[in-house]
Amino acid sequence: MKITALAAAIIFFLAAVSSAQTAKDHFARGNTLFGQKKYVEAAQAYTDCIRLAPRDSACYFNRGLARQLDIGMGLAVEDFTQVIALLPNYAKGYNARGRAYSSMRQYDKAIADFNKAISLEPRNADAYYNRAGTYDKKGNKEQALADYTSSLMYDVQNPNTYTYRGLLFKEKGDTASAIGDFTRAITLNPNNALALYHRGEIYFEQNRMEMAEYDFNRAIASNPTYSTMVSSLKVLKSSRETLAKTEATLRSIKTPADPASAKTYFERGKGLAAKGDHGPALLEFDLAVKNDPANGTYYFYRAVTNSKLNKIAAAIADYGKALDHDAHLETTYYNRGTIYLNQKNYQKAVEDLSESLEINDKQPNALYNLGLAHYHLRDHRKAFDYFRMSTELDPKNTNAFVMAGQTLCLMPDKKSDAPKYREQAIKLGASIGKSCP
Repeated sequence: MKITALAAAIIFFLAAVSSAQTAKDHFARGNTLFGQKKYVEAAQAYTDCIRLAPRDSACYFNRGLARQLDIGMGLAVEDFTQVIALLPNYAKGYNARGRAYSSMRQYDKAIADFNKAISLEPRNADAYYNRAGTYDKKGNKEQALADYTSSLMYDVQNPNTYTYRGLLFKEKGDTASAIGDFTRAITLNPNNALALYHRGEIYFEQNRMEMAEYDFNRAIASNPTYSTMVSSLKVLKSSRETLAKTEATLRSIKTPADPASAKTYFERGKGLAAKGDHGPALLEFDLAVKNDPANGTYYFYRAVTNSKLNKIAAAIADYGKALDHDAHLETTYYNRGTIYLNQKNYQKAVEDLSESLEINDKQPNALYNLGLAHYHLRDHRKAFDYFRMSTELDPKNTNAFVMAGQTLCLMPDKKSDAPKYREQAIKLGASIGKSCP
């Protein structure tokens, strides 16, 4: 029996329709399995979809998501790369591949993909959120903080963003901002165990015990694994109290000064501090100071250790003692000035950082921090000068270029100079516009 050209065309059309409909069926089946958390089976259904519709980006995208959750990140990257090949301007494709790279600890590739997603969709809250998490993993806490803040500009309803930004504030010692973020996260998700635990931990450290217990109990109710963490925290507090009593006892012992013994205690303290054993190191530095109270170096090292233990008032006092004995002047002024900056005591920060720079004016970090202090004091011209000098000494200081540009944007007669600094910041990886907002 002969088939006419028209009949052949009709058969081809029907076959195409049938194949397309079958691909859609596989896609729908994959979505159902995905919703049931059967990710291996879902990936197979999407594979059947791709077999019948090899240029269907949705099948590749969803298979990538399924593989990401079960089979493997490498295969997920392949799928998201195929999505990008089919849709080069699809921001979600870059964002998804960036997540996969980040999970594989290929952080630079991840950040490059998040940058591309943001360039395609500058209001993409999810891309900022994911890039923030990646910067955090790399140890770039300031950029992570900035990205979480950017994410919240475009999505104020994501409790996770508030939670993770709160963790960064907590790490910086800005407990007021941390509590604010944790509270907002808990308002959006009352069962947010991570936010409840860390807000409780802050209250615990502040001896606001009723509020701490309330948060801990809610965290444990939401996630019983936090029970162990809460118990460990209470044991740690008890150990700290025992350590404090021991310190007090040692300080009360009346023994004659012994500079030779002081050096022994000091060297032992340095060794412990180098290993991260700051509590025992502090006891050794206490004994070094006790046996040679005229040695400023001992106060300096004890100040650094107190700072590591978040004993900020004691650290400031010891830095003062170190200065009284002319010890490590440049670094002492810098360290104490940076503490004042973190405490938002900007005038004292200006005084100490300026003293440090009087001794050595080639410190890019001190210049940058002094710029921040003047910026917060709204002295924008001085702030810009210090940011500029920081960039000249450290041409890879992204934050200094960002803040130099930002400060110029606030100066009407200098605003036209801002793009030069903002463009350099962009080259160094900052996600900002070339022009002032």
